[in-house]
Amino acid sequence: MKKYLLLAVLLLLPFTLNADVDTLEGEELTTSANIEGVTTTDTIEGQVVTAGGGGGCPSGTDAFAWNGDHESGSDYGCEGATPEQASSNTGTIHADYGRTGNGFMFTNPNEYLEWAVTADDKIDDEIGTVWFWVYTPNGGLLGNNAAFEAYGASADKLWFQVQGVERIRNYVKHNNTEDSVYPAMTITPETWTLVGMSWRASEAGLDLAGTVNDGDTTYWEAGETLEEDDDLTAFGNAISVTGLGEHNSASTGTDEVWIDDFYILKTYKADYPGPE
Repeated sequence: MKKYLLLAVLLLLPFTLNADVDTLEGEELTTSANIEGVTTTDTIEGQVVTAGGGGGCPSGTDAFAWNGDHESGSDYGCEGATPEQASSNTGTIHADYGRTGNGFMFTNPNEYLEWAVTADDKIDDEIGTVWFWVYTPNGGLLGNNAAFEAYGASADKLWFQVQGVERIRNYVKHNNTEDSVYPAMTITPETWTLVGMSWRASEAGLDLAGTVNDGDTTYWEAGETLEEDDDLTAFGNAISVTGLGEHNSASTGTDEVWIDDFYILKTYKADYPGPE
């Protein structure tokens, strides 16, 4: 009798599986269990399947994102839905320095986490927005510490500093002309704070903005944002590298800084797309 029952179950199993897949059409499938033979790029009946453990690429409109928690490795960022390992990592990635999972920590110039850029695939010098969370331990900062950079040559680059007395300053250097914005809001030491930078070239009006978000879900508000008309122009040299920490901006700060949930978007003053 047991033998016949087992045979009946085996005969019905394919029909049961097909019925389950059909009901999932048009939906993203996520599971907390590992699925044998399935990766983040595999599909079941056209549905994206994210296997458990580590996590895949963030969903959303970001051109590039890094959160330290990709299943392929903590130095993997994502260009859309495609994971890519960092081309250089001279800092430290660890859960001790993260807000949600792993974070990136640097203490000196020439400690950075970087990815190669080709044909504006991750970041565009003509328009974009950068968001990330920053934490300053040990009572705060003394020097000027580059937290984000994008560059191709010394005449053309973007960078973001967290400075002494917990100020932020956003810089654009285009064809050897340097502009910056210096929002009045400050970062609270030993508190995770969301900060942003945005730019657009060849714009007749306001074209460079920096912000320190006050903890709500309304971004680029008056009072927390400084925006200027700096007559930005397109770079003469294409961006070839982007990432976190200091490598090319000549910032000299030696304070400990932690960064997590880093996003690049290709619109001006884009909303933050990551976890609050």
